[in-house]
Amino acid sequence: MARATGLEPATTGSTVRYSNQIELRPHGLPTRVPGIEGAGLYGGPTGPSSPSSTFHREGRAPGKTEIGRISYPRPCYPAGPSMSEFNPPANLSSSPGSRRIRIVFNADDLGVSTGNNTGIATACEAGLVREASLCVTGGAVEEGAEVARRLAGRVNLGLHLSFTLGKPLTGPLPGLCDDEGRFLPLKTVLRRCLFSCLDQERLREEIEAQIRAVQDLGFEISHINGHHHVHVYPQIAAALAEVLGRKPIPYLRLPLATQRKYFGLRGTFLGLLSRIFTARVDRGISLAPPLPLLGLGAFGRKDYRKIFEETARNLRPGTYEWMVHPRNPDPSFALMDHLDPSKEERCRFELETLCDPGTKVLLEELGIEVTDYRSIAAAS
Repeated sequence: MARATGLEPATTGSTVRYSNQIELRPHGLPTRVPGIEGAGLYGGPTGPSSPSSTFHREGRAPGKTEIGRISYPRPCYPAGPSMSEFNPPANLSSSPGSRRIRIVFNADDLGVSTGNNTGIATACEAGLVREASLCVTGGAVEEGAEVARRLAGRVNLGLHLSFTLGKPLTGPLPGLCDDEGRFLPLKTVLRRCLFSCLDQERLREEIEAQIRAVQDLGFEISHINGHHHVHVYPQIAAALAEVLGRKPIPYLRLPLATQRKYFGLRGTFLGLLSRIFTARVDRGISLAPPLPLLGLGAFGRKDYRKIFEETARNLRPGTYEWMVHPRNPDPSFALMDHLDPSKEERCRFELETLCDPGTKVLLEELGIEVTDYRSIAAAS
């Protein structure tokens, strides 16, 4: 790790020093998770009663601190089968006609590999998937863009922000890339974010470059999410908030699962980062409220069909995003993404479920409407 970055850490107390003599102080975790009170991963104390919340970011020069601000509505999440502490979605009214369930099926990883592109294309043509997220650091970006063009009018396109796959568009990023300029593995990236080891200005530049890359391909971005959910990692989240303050994107995913049964420790941690993200921004109306997320713990599971049906049958009225990864097995994917080998073979179960005519029949029987972000915006 030190060889790849040219930095050799030495720890003294709560301060981490690297060979370039820049002091890096770990951010403290919040003292109370539910209310996000006390110090958080992004800087000084804040909480629900704060008149305004801000992202704190460290500038390029040591000791330089700048403040970024973005207006963002605090979302309400539905009380799923085992998440009773959440409130019903804010987009539900009391009128009988509003007691419906709507789902946005959003396919991640378009552009990563040919297997991803063909799998997503098949799932879109089957009718359930109407949003896809393009990873512009992937190995088959032009092919993925061509899939999106072919499906224009039926599928909207968003950005799958990447800091753990492929190479950055703006050149090697200090602390995030190996000697060959490729992004480091997920655990290393997360650790660097937690300890504020990254250049905030370079993060902003890379985020802006990835947004421009999608637009330069001729697409209007309907949403943003992150590969491995990097968009809620400290520092990256702060940089993204600043970018979105200047270039709003309609919808931003927050990985807060509605079913604790399937998302485990990893999902709990992502939920914590998502809550901190929400607590650090103002209550303005610059972006639409994020939709409660489904499918967080179902990826790569042999019993995907069972989980899908169980989740669909237990949904309360409201509008949800369902994160999906329809993919055909592809050896080149493993070269781009460090995937558990056992999940490589299982990826077909998700694609089969999304393309099975019986799945569409099930949703119709349950009164579930399949929709997309633009339709939601048009109806609001």
